[in-house]
Amino acid sequence: MPATAQAFNRILDDLARRQLLLDFQFGAAGSSYEAIRNIGSGAFGIVCEAVETTSGTKVAIKKIGHASATPTSARRTLREIRVLRYIAHDNIVTLRDIFRTPGNLGMF
Repeated sequence: MPATAQAFNRILDDLARRQLLLDFQFGAAGSSYEAIRNIGSGAFGIVCEAVETTSGTKVAIKKIGHASATPTSARRTLREIRVLRYIAHDNIVTLRDIFRTPGNLGMF
């Protein structure tokens, strides 16, 4: 790979890392987690791979922006939490915890 392409890729990687840090600022509520990389995004939020710093366990954290901004979004968020709490299946991520940061809700 040419040197200019490598430099460009390093810049893109750095920008992606900085955006990840902006997207996943957990604050005091999620201080025991360190974001690694974005996994995906959708209509209801974004998901990142993270590590629980105390145990080293990998987790996926879904950040739902303005989860209670409207009654509809609050009901949708509550429905997802209720469903995930009771489902136990190998192909579905298990809900371990929920924490709230200013303006956002984190589920993992």
